[in-house]
Amino acid sequence: MTGPLLFGGIPSEAFFLQPDALVAFGMLGGALLVGALAVHLIDRWRKRDAKAEHTPDEDLTNFRAMFERGELTEAEYDKVRKRAAERMKQKLGVAPPAAAPTLPPEPPAPEAG
Repeated sequence: MTGPLLFGGIPSEAFFLQPDALVAFGMLGGALLVGALAVHLIDRWRKRDAKAEHTPDEDLTNFRAMFERGELTEAEYDKVRKRAAERMKQKLGVAPPAAAPTLPPEPPAPEAG
């Protein structure tokens, strides 16, 4: 017994074996692979640009503009500015200044007289 007929008399079992169908499926599969490759490459390119490292001075410039537009409060801007300064010092390899040693208070001078 044969299955239902497709496309004007071709039995459904034999349809996938026809050369025209094989070429069509091959082209469809190839187009899907090319499309997937294009999506992968575009996604990789997009993520690479997003990972581009900003320098602390660029970040500080952006945050300063946000502060001037009123998007950041003064306290938030000060916090960001301090963090950017710390990162800049680390990037330049500058050690934070050592705390000045505390000297004991001088004894009061003897009174003359």
